[in-house]
Amino acid sequence: MSQDRIAIVKKAWTKLSCGAPSVSFETLVSQYNAPQHPRVTSREKRAENVMNDFVTLMGEKVQNGCVSEEAFMSYYADSNAVTPVDKENYFITTILKTWGLEGSAVTVNAQRLAEIEDIIFEKVRQRTHGADDEGKTVRKIFKHFDLDGFGTICFSEFTRALESMGCTFPEFEQRAIFSKYDKDGNGKLDYEEFSAFFAIRGSGNNPNVNPVFGIKREPPNQVL
Repeated sequence: MSQDRIAIVKKAWTKLSCGAPSVSFETLVSQYNAPQHPRVTSREKRAENVMNDFVTLMGEKVQNGCVSEEAFMSYYADSNAVTPVDKENYFITTILKTWGLEGSAVTVNAQRLAEIEDIIFEKVRQRTHGADDEGKTVRKIFKHFDLDGFGTICFSEFTRALESMGCTFPEFEQRAIFSKYDKDGNGKLDYEEFSAFFAIRGSGNNPNVNPVFGIKREPPNQVL
């Protein structure tokens, strides 16, 4: 498993075990939330089928009525083997949902954070026209969701702003990017600072623009 997959499996185990070396199989079954499995919420499978699969496969790891941390990790290693690398979000979201970890702090590595910023920037760039720059576009979008007019937005307002741009990410990734720009950790994002990041990037002053999107900005003509 990738480090991100290992981390989220261990997080689930920590919640379930409360520090104990093993957990009864009965407890795992009672805690497993099959109706929240992504394949159930997308109506690909029925909750009872997902639960039956879990009981059967996890049941193979049971010893003396209990599941150890090693066995729990082994169960997800098997799941990992049939979940492609490009399904990282699906794998993590499945664990978050089925074990009730949604909304918990989950580490997102720097590479993925950069990818998320790339996606948001491209969505903003597509909405930037005329004399506006990307920073001004971001400011307009976020100001629309700033209901109290204080120049800051909370997490729920932030997610709605992203959705309005067509940016759909799992909640743990939304929280990770929100936390990165919530400088003082007060649960509020100053979108003036956030927009400044996009303004600088759009101006061509940021040498780290990801070339995947083919973004190329020429400096404005100077009158001598």
